[in-house]
Amino acid sequence: MSAALASSVSLAPPVRPATNDFAVTIASENGTGSASVNGLLLRAAFTMGVPVSGKNIFPSNIQGLPTWYQIRVNGAGLTARADASDLLMALNPVLLAQAGVPVEFHLVPGGFHGFELGVPEARVSRRARHQYMDALRRGGSGEFV
Repeated sequence: MSAALASSVSLAPPVRPATNDFAVTIASENGTGSASVNGLLLRAAFTMGVPVSGKNIFPSNIQGLPTWYQIRVNGAGLTARADASDLLMALNPVLLAQAGVPVEFHLVPGGFHGFELGVPEARVSRRARHQYMDALRRGGSGEFV
């Protein structure tokens, strides 16, 4: 291949415009602090300049019943609930374990939902974030036992 021809041929994949539309659905039990954490996650993304909206899909007002909340990131500023979720966070470890899904549960004495976000520099917060990332790495590689 000549140098002129080689310089005009691109082996890189074509550049496509990025679509910034991502939805996370969080499923949990009412009364577990889920409303507080959902709001905290939404405010954190908004504060970072991420175009985000949140919707209660099935808000339960009775402790122990299920509730679903969707956080949608959308570059076009759409605020309606997405038709589907790109990520589902099911936060009921007992039911997941009963269904045969590998589950890890970490209890941090004195810790409340979202504590690691409120005081991120604390040693216990850094340790919790490390545990989260370690679990995600192992889960992504199929290493859960």
